[in-house]
Amino acid sequence: MNSSGDDPIWIDWVATRFGFGRLASALPGSPAPAYVFIGCFVTIDIAIRVYQTVTGIRPILVNNPLWLAQEVALVGAVVAAKWIHNEYRWVLDRMAIDDRVSDPGRFKKLAPDRFLWIGFVLGAAGWWAFALFIVTPAEAIRVGGPLALVTGLVIIPFVYVPVAIEFLTAYLGVVVLFPRRIIQSGLKPYFPDPERVGGFRPVGELIKSAYYLLMIGLVVFALRAYLPHLTDVFASEGDPPGIIYNLMFTSIWVVSIITVAYGILVLHLFLRREKRETLKNLDEQVRDHYDAPWEIHEFREPTDTTEYERLRRRIEYVKQTKEYPGTFSMWSQLLLGLIIPKAVQLLLAQL
Repeated sequence: MNSSGDDPIWIDWVATRFGFGRLASALPGSPAPAYVFIGCFVTIDIAIRVYQTVTGIRPILVNNPLWLAQEVALVGAVVAAKWIHNEYRWVLDRMAIDDRVSDPGRFKKLAPDRFLWIGFVLGAAGWWAFALFIVTPAEAIRVGGPLALVTGLVIIPFVYVPVAIEFLTAYLGVVVLFPRRIIQSGLKPYFPDPERVGGFRPVGELIKSAYYLLMIGLVVFALRAYLPHLTDVFASEGDPPGIIYNLMFTSIWVVSIITVAYGILVLHLFLRREKRETLKNLDEQVRDHYDAPWEIHEFREPTDTTEYERLRRRIEYVKQTKEYPGTFSMWSQLLLGLIIPKAVQLLLAQL
């Protein structure tokens, strides 16, 4: 797929409201406000860790340098979210959605803003409850000094949580909301599609790509948790991942599979229904060209052969259309991707 332009996302809007839009405009190349926002806070977060390491308060960069992977993942999540939005726009243009449905406005946003705000409020509130009542500020200060409160009470809830919500909402928008919008919009399959998937291959490719981005995040999550405990080069912080981590990772993995399966199932049922209804309607039109269509012994060739042949060609187009929005190779790649995260986690757990 190719996408052009760079559609603003929710974090761009939030960053602009806090002045990062003006800062972005003043920088060379005028990067998106989201990139400037994330770049500033990642720099602050790394500076705090460097200070903690140099002063010996909490030498995380020595004990666990793979901690930096989560900073890379944070930036990557923003890039991935913007990419998903841009690809979504490209798919809409590729499928000419504006010309094929009566209400193209339903496709304007990948996900409603209220989903993002609700996710942010719940995520931030959940993190604050964890930081204040389970970890406790006193314990955070004991382990990481006063600056640990900046990380725990500001950077994580106001940077990590919004980025996670942005990416997850974009992902769910592609694999759950987009297929539902398609079936609710009255969009019809393009049966003459040379790839014989009703013109829905861009949708299938977008679902696969969105899952692959989530898969990369899960693999990084597993590597970040297990690798520090598998090498003698660096001392690691804390205990190796246990049953709680395994349950959490497995739950996320299972939910990701369920959401992908849901999106594909919705499109499959839609294509199957449209294919059967179209074949039924075409068959009824064909029967009108016979005097006694139900009696094979009285069967006669239609007199209007031109119209008859035209209908038969339409039937062949519809019959050859597959009931899934993608090719065999695409589904093989997706199946492999569904296995990889859990396979990596199980391998690391056994080492």
